Amino acid sequence: MLSADTATWTVPDTVGLNHPQIFFTVGADLLDLESHSAELALHSLSGDYSHDILLNKSGNDILIGGDAHDLLRGGDGDDYLHGGAGCDFLRGGSGQDWLIGGSAKDLLVGDRGNDLLFGQAGDDLIFGNQGNDSLDGGTGCDRLLAGDGSDILIDRDGGDIFSGGHDSDQFCIGEGTMGATQIKDFQIGIDSIKFLKLGVTFDQLSFCENDFGTSIFYQGQQLAVLHGVNSDDLTPRDFLFGDASLMEDLQIALDRVSEQESPGATLAVVTPDGFVWTGAGGVGNLKNQTPMQTSDRLDVASVTKPMVSAIVLQLMQEGQLSLDNSLSQWLPEVSSHIENSETITLRNLLNHSSGIPDYLGEYNEALKVNPTQSGSPQEFLKYIDGKPTNFQPGDGFSYSNTNYVLLGLVVEAVTGESLASQLRERIFEPLSMNDSFYAPQEVVPGSFQPGYTTFFSTDGTLEISSVSPTARGFGDGGVVSTAADLSRFIQALVNGELLAPTTFKQMVQDRYPGSDPQANFNYGLGLQQIKLTEDIELWGHTGGTDGSTTQMFYSPNQQFTAVTMNNISFRDGVGLQFGNEVVEAILSFEER
Repeated sequence: MLSADTATWTVPDTVGLNHPQIFFTVGADLLDLESHSAELALHSLSGDYSHDILLNKSGNDILIGGDAHDLLRGGDGDDYLHGGAGCDFLRGGSGQDWLIGGSAKDLLVGDRGNDLLFGQAGDDLIFGNQGNDSLDGGTGCDRLLAGDGSDILIDRDGGDIFSGGHDSDQFCIGEGTMGATQIKDFQIGIDSIKFLKLGVTFDQLSFCENDFGTSIFYQGQQLAVLHGVNSDDLTPRDFLFGDASLMEDLQIALDRVSEQESPGATLAVVTPDGFVWTGAGGVGNLKNQTPMQTSDRLDVASVTKPMVSAIVLQLMQEGQLSLDNSLSQWLPEVSSHIENSETITLRNLLNHSSGIPDYLGEYNEALKVNPTQSGSPQEFLKYIDGKPTNFQPGDGFSYSNTNYVLLGLVVEAVTGESLASQLRERIFEPLSMNDSFYAPQEVVPGSFQPGYTTFFSTDGTLEISSVSPTARGFGDGGVVSTAADLSRFIQALVNGELLAPTTFKQMVQDRYPGSDPQANFNYGLGLQQIKLTEDIELWGHTGGTDGSTTQMFYSPNQQFTAVTMNNISFRDGVGLQFGNEVVEAILSFEER
């Protein structure tokens, strides 16, 4: 990196968003990608903990800011710019660019080309400029200005201010928890308003004129204000709604949960055309018959793995590690008890091609004797200490939770922070996954559903799981979340908010076939891939504990997301059956 002796950039407060000034001063890093292409042949730049200026003029490049206030400037190619933490200024170039603000107040400018701009957390200011752009403010009170072209503006939680421009734009409105979306320049007969919640219909809306224009209400809640628009001019043609019949099919599946001997379940679905629905069925507590709620948190078990993988791949993008680093390089003391540790790579751990035995079988037997015992990475690794590997690294596939325990330790070794801190800083906070926690290292506010299992019962009856939070894994498990939060995660994973497109492609394609060749199952870098038919494939992960079953999947061809969570042990198979029914309901609906 080149040191900039005098590098100062000021981004003033703009359009009433109260953005803090962003300064790049003495000691900041200045990197010009074109001027130093010999040193930076991979066209991937990252900052550190100081204020960084990353500049690019040509090529398809990855520019990643650090933890402070950064300036990232794309060039002529299709660039990926991620501000990270801090208040950042990101500007694309003439290509099709991805701009991701991160978890603070950011300024994003798309410039030319058809760009994807994600503000994520914080109160952001986003300009689309030229091209047909997609502007997603994320959470917070954001200002989105589309510019020229036919653009899509998205407000998931309400409180944003939209300005579309002269061309036909689509304004997407979510739950409105942060207040009404302000649309400054809605054009009757040209623009459209899309209510993201599945099940909303025109007949359920009410309109009220005020000093600004027209307010739109749904079930008594104000969702939008159309400035300068008369309510009499609005017709159903100005709106886009999802098909409510799919919601009815999904609710039927939820209502059948209790018939399948599962106490309760929650569900989150994103349809191919972007409509969102969450639901719950059954009970959260058998004794009190408390109804299951969509806000109920459950242990997601192995669905933690793609989150840990995403962090490892982000560290790779930032140049902090290589997937070809050996296990012994990062964990010399721990790996001294593991065969082939000098040739086992991080890539082998990610796609379960290391050959390292799984600790979980023996650990579960010990847990059955003492369900309330605590756990730790060191405790888990004792169960494979000195055991031979199943095969040479890279010579096969064997699903092993031990791989991700080791990856969790690698993340801590590379960053110098706890795994919980990394999950929060890199995933939970930027994506506003406010109901997600890492139970082994964090106190979960309120509570989460412990779920039910027969594993500890002597007579086969369902009992509340009493497994300690620290015994729920380390890297291989341990995240507590909701169906809605997991839906947000898998969507962000596939749409470029967490990983550059080239990195996500590697996550999918660097895979091994499962042990059963007839199962049409592959495992990438923390990502399960299940081929249902020649045209239908699912990407994501399943997770099961003695108390919960979780399935999180995205269909790349059909482009829907489905997350199911049951408060019953995976051993009973009921949760997997429910997940299958949900996927079948969505596919059947799409075929109509």
